[in-house]
Amino acid sequence: MKYNDSLCCLEESTWKNLNNEEKEQALQAIENEMASRQNRAPCLVMRYDMGGQDNGFFLRGKYTNDDRIIHINSNQYGDDPDKMLEAVIHEGRHAYQYDAVEGRVNHDNKEEVKLWEDNLKGKYIGPKQNPEQYRNQPVEKDAFAFGREQAKKVKEEMRQNMENMRDEADSISQSQINSYFDERFAYFNQKLNSMSKQESSGNIESQCTGREASSLQSSQTGFCNGENAAEEDQSQGIGR
Repeated sequence: MKYNDSLCCLEESTWKNLNNEEKEQALQAIENEMASRQNRAPCLVMRYDMGGQDNGFFLRGKYTNDDRIIHINSNQYGDDPDKMLEAVIHEGRHAYQYDAVEGRVNHDNKEEVKLWEDNLKGKYIGPKQNPEQYRNQPVEKDAFAFGREQAKKVKEEMRQNMENMRDEADSISQSQINSYFDERFAYFNQKLNSMSKQESSGNIESQCTGREASSLQSSQTGFCNGENAAEEDQSQGIGR
């Protein structure tokens, strides 16, 4: 699936009618595009049933560095693509952080890379230890900010993509076109305004790590994101 096709899939009315394989393909296209923009190799996006609510926590996704796989919780695909969009971008950012630390990509801010390296080499704070410190540690603070910023940009690109489709359409009457696209634009504006309000108020759903990063190369290292970061992912050996 191409990136522009995935933008169409991320419309809420379309997303809820896709099967899991189609959703996985759309998220893979998003990851491929994000990787290209970050000058890194794309990760494989795989759906995996990580379960539903567990002690008030909803796991949405997880990145493992040993196999470079972004695991997306198929149980949490739901009818809201916005959460999955931000999740796959957030996890891809963790891949970028590892690549920067390990010298596979050039990150301009060397001090930030050093902070990421120290954070990943045994100084990682799990959500159970301290939820506030967890969100404010270098790798998570960066991934949260990047995920929100890029998800908003993707939404804006969805709107532009829709506008281009309207300009190219010639087989439907102008009144039908305007009615349909005005409705879609209203939807995108509502989403963008909601994201801006959440960002300004700090009311952003939590994303948390699956396990603490005991070492940079550890096969046990993984990042996850979900809602209500009250519980760490207890699953073992995902994707291994």
